[in-house]
Amino acid sequence: MKINTILFGLGPHAKRIYLKYVSQQQNFGKLVVVDLKNRENELRDILEHTRIDYELILFDARCRNSERLTREQRQILSSVINAYNIEKAIISTEPRSHLVYLNYCLDMGLDIICDKPITSPLYTHSEYGANKIEEGKCQIIGCKSSKLNFCLYFKAHPELMRSKMY
Repeated sequence: MKINTILFGLGPHAKRIYLKYVSQQQNFGKLVVVDLKNRENELRDILEHTRIDYELILFDARCRNSERLTREQRQILSSVINAYNIEKAIISTEPRSHLVYLNYCLDMGLDIICDKPITSPLYTHSEYGANKIEEGKCQIIGCKSSKLNFCLYFKAHPELMRSKMY
């Protein structure tokens, strides 16, 4: 049985690593690529030079730094995931979008490969940004009050440089 996969973001890293791998494997079926509308021509050019059976889902660039998917975006993604029986996701967007797609994929019960860093919100150089990283971590692993060991490093001002263990 062929593996149908959804790829969020087809930038240089995804092109070099994931696309190369998928194009060389016999067991991959449909690859659904989710990216921005303003990259459509570039994406088609990249994908047409492969033997990959693909479908593009393109969102407006204004959603780039959104903290959540719209209802319409969720419906579009869900219909494609259900139509192709997708169980695997690769998240290779810019890091600020990772958390949005991670939460969606977790809600859908997909197996996920995610580029690092797992989450990188706006303003990571500030205390606000450091707190957003911690919130994102809690969303991902659902540890609001758990004792799970998880190291989180804040790279902001020297006074914010710390490691938290949960």
